[in-house]
Amino acid sequence: MRYGGGIFLIVLGLILALAVPGQIGSIDVETIGWICVGAGVLALALGLLTSQRRSSSETVVQNHGGAVAPPVAGHGETVVREERRDNV
Repeated sequence: MRYGGGIFLIVLGLILALAVPGQIGSIDVETIGWICVGAGVLALALGLLTSQRRSSSETVVQNHGGAVAPPVAGHGETVVREERRDNV
């Protein structure tokens, strides 16, 4: 649903801007349509940018030389933790 709102605004805006003639009261329907298209393009671009940030991976290496080691590793061992954030 990340891209759905942007696509909906683009489609709605194009329908209003190109297919619906005239005005409703003092509101220009064509202008509202182009505003919806712009908002939809912006929403789509922001959705793409945030999805690229979510799909990053990180590897953290910690060496616990003489200090108290975590329960998984003994003294002097290397602890490797890998996090993956793919929320796709």
